[in-house]
Amino acid sequence: MNKANIVIEPLQAPTFRCVVQRDETLSVAHDVHHVSEDKMRTEGLRAWFGRTEALKGISIPISRNHVTAIIGPSGCGKSTLIRCLNRMHEVVAGARAIGQVLLDAVDIYGRGVDPVLVRRRVGMVFQRPNETARD
Repeated sequence: MNKANIVIEPLQAPTFRCVVQRDETLSVAHDVHHVSEDKMRTEGLRAWFGRTEALKGISIPISRNHVTAIIGPSGCGKSTLIRCLNRMHEVVAGARAIGQVLLDAVDIYGRGVDPVLVRRRVGMVFQRPNETARD
């Protein structure tokens, strides 16, 4: 895995030091200026759609009270990664995932973990609004 240090200096704002981790074409940037406990972490996360492997061993920290950016070109696995973080990937027919996704040090894919309760704690904001029926 290649690592690169990037320094971002917004005008009239503190400097943030980011580490960009690359796994093929998927990049994840997170603020490492302040040391904090991980709210979430993936370890060796792999995901498939049928026989096509979309994520190949992704291991990233997601720090509490910090911004994590997932950046990459179309089709590189960004949405798949995000869906794995709240167990939405498994609702897609033929999709599966292995590895660990830890939320407050508990594997959300562990035996006995209710995916509905996970989704209540790990929300998603979709790119396009979902239309809902109105009374």
